[in-house]
Amino acid sequence: MLNDTTFFKAALHMAEEMTAKYVDPKVMIEVAYRHMYLYSPSNQQREIFLELYAQAEQRQPSARSVSYQSEREYKSLNLFATTMVLSAMMNLDAFIVKN
Repeated sequence: MLNDTTFFKAALHMAEEMTAKYVDPKVMIEVAYRHMYLYSPSNQQREIFLELYAQAEQRQPSARSVSYQSEREYKSLNLFATTMVLSAMMNLDAFIVKN
């Protein structure tokens, strides 16, 4: 699911909403995780997502270098980092349910 266009677009859309509402990545991670899973992330998960956010924030790619990005410029490092974190959240086994 990591490279699925639909999941990436969903993560980007949710990131746009989250960055418009929340400045603090800790709060954004908590709210987004609770929105997806209906419970808070564990301390270990929270730390992993914060580390991923920090790593993504340090390197903002051009729009062409992100998988499935259709010529769209990222508005800020925050949007890019948030998109990467939300994409990772959507790739957890608990998110993907097939019956």
